[in-house]
Amino acid sequence: MTFRLKRKVLVRRRSGDRDRSSDDIPMSFATDSPVHSSSSDDFAALIDAELEDFAALIDAELEAGSSGSSPDERCNEEEEADDDFNDHRNKRRKTEKLEDQVEPQGSTSQGLIEEKLEVSLKDICTHPGSFRQMCITCGQRVDEESGVTFGYIHKGLRLGNDEIVRLRSTDMKNLLRHKKLYLVLDLDHTLLNSTQLNHLTSEEEYLKAQSDSLQGGLFTLEFMHMMTKLRPFIGTFLKEASKMFEMYIYTMGDRSYALEMAKLLDPKKEYFSGRVISRDDGTHRDQKALDVILGQESAVLIVDDTEKVWTKHKDNMILMERYHFFASSCQQFGFNCKSLSQLKTDESAPYGALASVLKVLQQIHHIFFNELDSDLASRDVRQVLKTVRKEVLKDCKLVFSRVFPTKFQAENHLLWKTAEQLGATCSTETSSSVTHVVSMDAGTEKSRWAVKENKFLVHPRWIEAANFLWQKQPEENFPLNQRRKMAATSDLYMDSILSGFDQIYEDFKRRIEEIQLLKSNWNAEIKRGEALEITCDSLKQGRKGKGEDENKKERKRLDGGTIEFPITVDNARLTKLYTESLNNFAEQLENHAECQRLKEGLQRMNDEYLSKEEDHRKAMELIKKDHAKEVADLEAKVRGLLLEKATNEAAINQLRKDLAAHKGHAQVLSKKLDQLQSDEESKYLLEIWDLKDCLMVEQEEKNEMIKKLQEAEKELLISRTKLGEQQQDSASSRQVETLKLKIMKLRKENEILKRKLSSMEAC
Repeated sequence: MTFRLKRKVLVRRRSGDRDRSSDDIPMSFATDSPVHSSSSDDFAALIDAELEDFAALIDAELEAGSSGSSPDERCNEEEEADDDFNDHRNKRRKTEKLEDQVEPQGSTSQGLIEEKLEVSLKDICTHPGSFRQMCITCGQRVDEESGVTFGYIHKGLRLGNDEIVRLRSTDMKNLLRHKKLYLVLDLDHTLLNSTQLNHLTSEEEYLKAQSDSLQGGLFTLEFMHMMTKLRPFIGTFLKEASKMFEMYIYTMGDRSYALEMAKLLDPKKEYFSGRVISRDDGTHRDQKALDVILGQESAVLIVDDTEKVWTKHKDNMILMERYHFFASSCQQFGFNCKSLSQLKTDESAPYGALASVLKVLQQIHHIFFNELDSDLASRDVRQVLKTVRKEVLKDCKLVFSRVFPTKFQAENHLLWKTAEQLGATCSTETSSSVTHVVSMDAGTEKSRWAVKENKFLVHPRWIEAANFLWQKQPEENFPLNQRRKMAATSDLYMDSILSGFDQIYEDFKRRIEEIQLLKSNWNAEIKRGEALEITCDSLKQGRKGKGEDENKKERKRLDGGTIEFPITVDNARLTKLYTESLNNFAEQLENHAECQRLKEGLQRMNDEYLSKEEDHRKAMELIKKDHAKEVADLEAKVRGLLLEKATNEAAINQLRKDLAAHKGHAQVLSKKLDQLQSDEESKYLLEIWDLKDCLMVEQEEKNEMIKKLQEAEKELLISRTKLGEQQQDSASSRQVETLKLKIMKLRKENEILKRKLSSMEAC
């Protein structure tokens, strides 16, 4: 009865203390609960042990000094013991009467106190978080959607912004004390590669016989119709990274897939525990953000293969080279090449992407904790990451040639920005300080300059490899590919050939016209020559008819050079014209032969073109036939799918109706469940507080018993002394009997306390 009264008084007295400690309830509730504590068992065992020791001590003292006390002293001692016992009995009676008077009104007064306490809590509580729309501190219903949902920790848990800041600050201090940071890891194409079983090609069928091998990291998940390949070096990577970071998984896959992949990566739950975040737990659609991570952004590193999903946190990110083990993965990203599984090979473990990233993480961790002079709490891992990245291409000056599109601002190109982030200096003009020329074509002016000046001439993939592997790569591994150059310039080459043929054709027509003109000139010259021959013949005949005198005079005149006959002048002119005509005719013949050859070449090319056109026409006809057949097959499939769709829609409509009915039933059940849960939680909370109060009351009673034990020990010492002096006294037997009675009473009280403790533990 005394215990029950004191417990009620303590409940009223501690109601004011609940407000003062409300901030600590969410974080320390589990540790304060008796379910997680052995204090009640320890307390009961302690009381039993002390009572047993006390009883043994009394028996020993009584046996040792049963014949040594005087009658007067024994009488006085007996009277004092009786007075103490009577006082204790009177106190118990008064307490029981008081309890009987208070108990009928206890329910009403306690209800009023609890009602006032609830009102005061509602007025004071700031609602740091909610669980299923109920405040985790005061239990009040919270309707506003403020803060961030942490569904991956517990479904329905939402924390306010102030509480998140407080938890992050606390967790940050704890991590820094253990020299750890935060690491967020992506799943697909970063730590592993997955594919559907029906997407495996014929070249990948051999994998089914090698699955579920821990050594190879290949697993078949039949219930998900999926096969997963872990990236080489993943075990060592996670083990070493866990020593430096508190790790999270953050994937754009659904939660069931994320949890299954976490089981493969961490079967013993020693790396991630419950820190697995899926797209269902994020706060942004098609984006990832650090607002669901209980860590400050200045201490978080991200390892992911896709940069565009981290638009707000690019400074925290380490870009990972994608892992394409299955053929479906290559097809997904548009790579027209064989995958690692088709080639029956895999990524190198000691020299692969994970090994390179682990070295970077170790370097960043070492610099963050050992090489910075600023205060530990004010350090920023993003600045360390930027510093490490700038060391990759330090002291390199790059010039780009035929890498960026025409009329594109070079400074805005991704490759230019990536090179600058890696510490390189970029330029558009060559100079003596240039160390590398990055080009797509070995025939450009800058590329030829690089070869002439003995500079490095590399492909743009040299920069990409340095960005992924975080170290400068050997330039000889990234030469320009001549085939790629020919493929890139094939269109220009064909255009130049066609334009050359057009020029040849124009020259051919012009030469034909010149030949025709020369032919007409030649015919005119022939006619003039015939006319001149006729004139010469007539002149010769006239000269024969003259006299010899006249002929002599004419000879003298001719010999003296005073007279030039027209015939002589005409002959010289004709000879010159004839010679020029012959030369022109020879040139015309050569041009004619050249034109004939060109004409034959054009005819040959025309024949080839016609044959190719015929082949193309036949190929197009075959393609059209195949296309028509495929279209017919697709139409048949579409008709079948439409029929199946109609059937499915009918089934879906029926399922929707059933679902609506089930939802209504589920809502009713959910309301009942919420009500039962709230009732049970309030009931358990009250019981827990009652148990705590019981423990306090027990502690007080324990203290009282200890005091009584100390007084009894003093009495034993006194009685022992008196018993030693009065060993011959005949009245000692009555004293012994009195002490035995006291011992019996104490043992009875001990038994009563034990029963109370056992009943409390049963509750």
